[in-house]
Amino acid sequence: MTERVRKPIWIALLLLVIISLVGFASWRMLPTAVNALPGQIRARIPEEVIAYVVTPLPSALPLAMATQPGQQIEVIVPTLGPTVVPPSEPIEERAETQTANEQQSRPSPAADASPSPLPETLTPLPTPTTTPTPLPSKSLIEGIQIIPQKFNNCGPANLTMVLNFNQQNLDQAQVADLLRPNYDDRNVSPEEMVRYVNTKTDLSARYFVGGDIEILKKLIVYGFPVIVEKGLVLTEYQGWMGHYLTVYGFDDLEKQFITKDSFLGPWDNRGREVSYEKLDELWEHFNYAFIVIFQESDKEKIAGILGAEMMEKDQMWHRAAQLAQARSAEQPENAFAWFNLGQSLVYVADMTGDADLYPSAAAAFDRAREIGLPWRTLWYRFEAYQAYLAAGRPEEVLALTEIMINSLGGGVVEETYFYRGQALAKVGREEEADRALNRARALNPTHFQISSYEFLSDINNG
Repeated sequence: MTERVRKPIWIALLLLVIISLVGFASWRMLPTAVNALPGQIRARIPEEVIAYVVTPLPSALPLAMATQPGQQIEVIVPTLGPTVVPPSEPIEERAETQTANEQQSRPSPAADASPSPLPETLTPLPTPTTTPTPLPSKSLIEGIQIIPQKFNNCGPANLTMVLNFNQQNLDQAQVADLLRPNYDDRNVSPEEMVRYVNTKTDLSARYFVGGDIEILKKLIVYGFPVIVEKGLVLTEYQGWMGHYLTVYGFDDLEKQFITKDSFLGPWDNRGREVSYEKLDELWEHFNYAFIVIFQESDKEKIAGILGAEMMEKDQMWHRAAQLAQARSAEQPENAFAWFNLGQSLVYVADMTGDADLYPSAAAAFDRAREIGLPWRTLWYRFEAYQAYLAAGRPEEVLALTEIMINSLGGGVVEETYFYRGQALAKVGREEEADRALNRARALNPTHFQISSYEFLSDINNG
């Protein structure tokens, strides 16, 4: 073979090697490149492509650091008194025929589910003495216009829908500019939404937990649309995530609510039907949280609908703890019931000053993680960090926040950096704590204006 023939062959082989090496390197870097894309761009890539080039997402949060698979976790839960259903105020009749409702009931505590005595700081709530008045069999609030949400914008979009129903004439982008100035932010908390209404409009808003089907129906009958926070699973690959939904109608015959879904539509304003059972199931994922927006002149009406057990924060969290305690006793493998119990105990401890409840809250969170929680849970709910910090377990917070920051999308949740900063300060890593807190402020300067490292358990209380 002549030199003239050999030379092109060697050049071709060299080019082939170079192309192969570049292709191999590009393939190895592709998952990193895809993960580095802004969320709104990545969301437009077909799932099949993402699944082909990116490592599968984790299915659950890891176990607590001191927990081994199959290990029995002791959860010391205080007895909080009998489960209480708040009394119903008389409701004015509507044109619809009155029928007796099949009430969605919460489970009552098991007779032997009393592992420890009632703490002195917690007393049973009063037993209702009034007889509930039956509601209409159906009701619908007219005039709410659907708004298709922008990327990860269900909070501002639903808030805008209800604000515009109350004559505010806003755009979801205006609301989002303050609630989530970082476009990639994965979470807007109910407290942030309530704070926006109370400080930026002439309306009032309140955030509640421990809601139920009857509470939603009563608010609708009186003309108050309700924003609920719930779980959502679109596809197996995408997995579980949090979502807001506006509930504005119900029909007992069909056993369903009528809702505005800013993500799923439909976009012709006829509403999306969601069964009572399905909403209750997904609503539990956020401790039955809901937001009500109202004119200040309607405050007494709201109080009459919900009662003191919901309007007084200490009683509301006390009641939510009772409900979660009962649910976790009857469904011991229900991870969200245990997480709800931990969350409620954190706020009961905070409001009563009973620091002994923090270790129990931390143990409830440990139990929820042992059963299995969706890996995105800590994008939206942060009370586990509070419990671990108050219980003297900052290393647990450091481990969890590191996982969240390294997860797809979790690195832009400002609360993660705030609690990581608290944990770093507790273990004496002050410079790193400074950086973490500065990162939290940079991600959402309207949410965090914090200059100290003190543990602020009310950061999510508005």
